[in-house]
Amino acid sequence: MANSIERKVRKKKIGLITILLIFLTSTFIILSTKTDFFNVSEIIVQGNNVLDYEKVILASGLNYGENIFKIRTKEAKENILSHPYVKSVNIKRVFPNKLAITIEERKETLIIPYLESYIYLDDKGYVLNLLAYKKEGLLEVEGININSISIGKKLLLEDDVDLEKIIDLIKDCKKIDLYREIEKVKLDNKSNVVIYLKSGIKVAFGHLNNVKYKLSFTIKILDDLKHKGISKGTIHFDKGDSPIFIPEGN
Repeated sequence: MANSIERKVRKKKIGLITILLIFLTSTFIILSTKTDFFNVSEIIVQGNNVLDYEKVILASGLNYGENIFKIRTKEAKENILSHPYVKSVNIKRVFPNKLAITIEERKETLIIPYLESYIYLDDKGYVLNLLAYKKEGLLEVEGININSISIGKKLLLEDDVDLEKIIDLIKDCKKIDLYREIEKVKLDNKSNVVIYLKSGIKVAFGHLNNVKYKLSFTIKILDDLKHKGISKGTIHFDKGDSPIFIPEGN
């Protein structure tokens, strides 16, 4: 008898819990779809230095007032990633009515003259922009023949030139503080690299092998030339196993 009563009580409890869950679920669905409680009222954008807020929102396709549950974050991510300056993006729902967009941007690393314009590249060789003017503070690389250019894609070169090696050279120059002394880098005869310094010294680097060795020697030679008051000439790494300096006019 007692067991029978307990079963009935248990069934009633289960029934009440089921009804309560249905009620709560229904209430939540009504709140989430039929009211503006979950409508997006704020979109936060983080990590954007080049792109302004409005451009990010426009690229995303997101809209204020849209229900937060109906937003397709995957589609919005793909939209933002289509911008050449965006490397990665993450979108989070912040309940009840906010969205947070976090962006990692590609950074301009070098420029390449092209026709009457300049191609802007990041440190992976992706084309970020094509402008008619040259920005200050970016290293110019001359002598590169372009195969094809497409904004947002990797730059394709002719003559089997390894763009990644050139970019690695620039990175290594930054590590030893030589970068700010460089006026431009030029490719002669496809793969022979010449570094032009603002002081008037040229560095005939030759092929891009033993880069760290050549750079360490370059620093030592430049220090020696500075102490001697010499500011014109060429440091050669392309005339044998050991570097030599030839003053201008010799």
